[in-house]
Amino acid sequence: MPFDKIPASGCSDHFATTRIRHWEMRRYRAWLVFWVMTPFKNPSFQDRAGQAAAEKIKALAQLRRRPEPDEESVVRTKAAAERREALRAGNAARKRKEAEEAAEEATAAKTEAVRKAAEPVPTEAERKAQRDLRYAARQTRKKN
Repeated sequence: MPFDKIPASGCSDHFATTRIRHWEMRRYRAWLVFWVMTPFKNPSFQDRAGQAAAEKIKALAQLRRRPEPDEESVVRTKAAAERREALRAGNAARKRKEAEEAAEEATAAKTEAVRKAAEPVPTEAERKAQRDLRYAARQTRKKN
């Protein structure tokens, strides 16, 4: 766009390319300022307040223009709201029941952990006896 006239690097006339660059850049900047970067005008408080009041009047007029809902749509809306409320109540009851079950499971797990911790740890001799029993059972299975 603005740099289409710039020759490839290694141009013998360095100053000509520099002049083209400056000229193109000035043209591009002028285009930017005129079309893209339009200056922002700070509105005063009175301007902003007047604009807000006009928008408020416009919104109120639009609200007044809206037609009244017919009886059928009102009944439909109320029925949908009641269904949603019933679903919410059912979901709340289900979640409450799940929370109670989870609490019961946690209590059961805690009591099981306490029971396991209270069990005596088998001594080395008891473990050896259990191991020997398993070995003997394995040997009898192999023979049969």
